Amino acid sequence: MVDPEPLEELLGRCERHLILNEFSEAERLSREVLQRTMYNPGDAEDRAAVVLIQALYETKRFGSVKSELQALFGRLTSTPAASLLLYLSLALDFADRRLEAQQVTLDLLATRSPAGSSPWSRRQYAALLHLYVFEVLLPELHEPAQAARWLRESALPIPAALRASLAADGALLLLLGYAVLLRRRQVAAGAQGALRALGDVLRMGLQLSPGSIPR
Repeated sequence: MVDPEPLEELLGRCERHLILNEFSEAERLSREVLQRTMYNPGDAEDRAAVVLIQALYETKRFGSVKSELQALFGRLTSTPAASLLLYLSLALDFADRRLEAQQVTLDLLATRSPAGSSPWSRRQYAALLHLYVFEVLLPELHEPAQAARWLRESALPIPAALRASLAADGALLLLLGYAVLLRRRQVAAGAQGALRALGDVLRMGLQLSPGSIPR
């Protein structure tokens, strides 16, 4: 009997196929990883789900992603953080999914605060907040001052340091908003560009106020 391939090696192959735009094989391997991690959730499960989402997106099947995530994790909001952030960032680009994605993002901001009972890490929560500010508030309000006011006055359980760091500089907020919109356009370049764009967006948000968000 042949021993199964070590999970980390399988996951590495899965991610390499995605980077090489070999979406069918990336999808197949991501499903294999998810099957093997079904009863042992963790980082590997989250990484595999990211690959699956991206592979479906790149093959024009993003419409099936929500049902796939619900089948895997029971509820959309039970999806691991990195996978859910990727799903929401892509869903906001689709007119028929944008309103739902906005509401899910707000619900997560209300329930996944690091100080809450079902917390995300501070970095994950910061990425979620930046996604909402840059992808929802700035495009709709057009005025960084209004976005800053929302950050100051929102009743959401946003950590004080994170709230202050984002609201402190309206001009910087606007510049970052434009930068995010520009990076979104690079998603059309393919999987490698999409993953790089997502990583850059999250890193850009986390670097907004160095040292203000604890690791």
